[in-house]
Amino acid sequence: GVEPSMFTFLWKLYELTGDADFLKLMYRHNGNSARGLPYDLTCENPGRIEEAVQAAIDREGSDLVHASVNKEQWGIAVLASGRGKDSRAVWMHYDTQRDHYHMDGMNIGLYGKGLDLMPDFGYPPVQYGGWYTPQVYWYQGTASHNTVMVDRENQKLIENFKPKVNLWSIGECFKAIRTSETRFVGGKQYERTLMLIDISGQDSYVADIFRVAGGKEHIRFMHSSLSSMTVEGVRLQGTDDIEA
Repeated sequence: GVEPSMFTFLWKLYELTGDADFLKLMYRHNGNSARGLPYDLTCENPGRIEEAVQAAIDREGSDLVHASVNKEQWGIAVLASGRGKDSRAVWMHYDTQRDHYHMDGMNIGLYGKGLDLMPDFGYPPVQYGGWYTPQVYWYQGTASHNTVMVDRENQKLIENFKPKVNLWSIGECFKAIRTSETRFVGGKQYERTLMLIDISGQDSYVADIFRVAGGKEHIRFMHSSLSSMTVEGVRLQGTDDIEA
């Protein structure tokens, strides 16, 4: 049989939403061309689709629009700025869930100039023997994420989670979110404020303030990729006894 065209799927999404980014995706994944779209034998009017895609490109260019967004039902927020090759974004995942979960409340990540600078591990590596292996436990554990561990214990998984977003401010050059949830660690305060501050059309600062009260020991983890991280004003101590 003939497989359905994903270009048709993107076209249908455009018809439903009016979002020109779907047309730009069609254009970009067709070798930066509108010709031949949507590669679907069942399409009644391919010419109309080609014309609509080309018109969107002529009007807006092919760069995708990255807007700041807060998805409270999913417990994730993205602060975004810039366009095209200068796009950058910092995100925060501020809940924990029981299905295919990570214990990663208030984990953050960073994109810049086309690079994923602080990537999340993603789906646990079950190829090492199923769901009950050291590799899976590490992927799920708090220590493998860019967040704070209290008393060397993984965060608690919360049922019927209702996120507490205390601040959501999106301006032209300054964007911020603050969330809090003490049930992750059972302490008095567990709150993170994340800010994206533009200094030009090409670059931004990220300001990150994590407030924790309760417990005896707080360990803040920061992991990166494709970058070099440095620390100033803090004396680091090595350890090899952190377990997931």
